[in-house]
Amino acid sequence: MNKLYTPVQVGIGTYIGGPFAAMYFLKGNFDVLDKPELSKKVIAIGIAFSIVLFAALPFVPENLPNNVIPIMYLVPVLLMMKNHQLTKKEILESELYDFHSSWKVFGISLLWMALFFIIAICVMLGLESMGLITLA
Repeated sequence: MNKLYTPVQVGIGTYIGGPFAAMYFLKGNFDVLDKPELSKKVIAIGIAFSIVLFAALPFVPENLPNNVIPIMYLVPVLLMMKNHQLTKKEILESELYDFHSSWKVFGISLLWMALFFIIAICVMLGLESMGLITLA
């Protein structure tokens, strides 16, 4: 039986793990659902968004609420789930699919979050070394 991530799992995983986790979960589901064109599109859009996000991070105002950035990438992910993937009810009713453990989603999300932070720190240190920003 093929396993899918439910919309709630993808939403929570995306919020915790960032855009890399979103790409991982969406691509995984599209691969299981045999939608290779959407799988490729998720990776291309995700990489482009991540590059823009990394470039913009040093310039984000300090008074910006912490939830604004995660919501920026969470909303499109949830819309994509709603329009192109199965609901939890559809997964439960299907004889072809089951869903992944929420513990697995949590663990994967933490790994992607750590990777995102490492890359973000490297980008910011690189920009500082080029004299483009000043980290205080």
